[in-house]
Amino acid sequence: MGRDMSFVRPVKYVSSSAGPFTIQIASFRNYKNAGDLKSALSRTYRKVYIRKIPIKGTRYYRVMIGKFSDRKHADRLAAKLSREGYRVLVTSYREVF
Repeated sequence: MGRDMSFVRPVKYVSSSAGPFTIQIASFRNYKNAGDLKSALSRTYRKVYIRKIPIKGTRYYRVMIGKFSDRKHADRLAAKLSREGYRVLVTSYREVF
């Protein structure tokens, strides 16, 4: 009997070959939900952060992990997170000022 794979999610990619890269784990309208997920992920992973994004007048809070100069490292962690059941997106990293 094999491992239950029903919770595994596909990894999505934004078409960019230039680094650095980051991984989006989730996007919430409610900051508390984003904060709760950030806290949970921070127990296992480093460099977990929340990015505030306005879209069409609505504020979203995206839970992100890492800043990877190499796409291969981002892909490896994204694959691990997808096996844990997260719907992840590998995208370009943008500095927030």
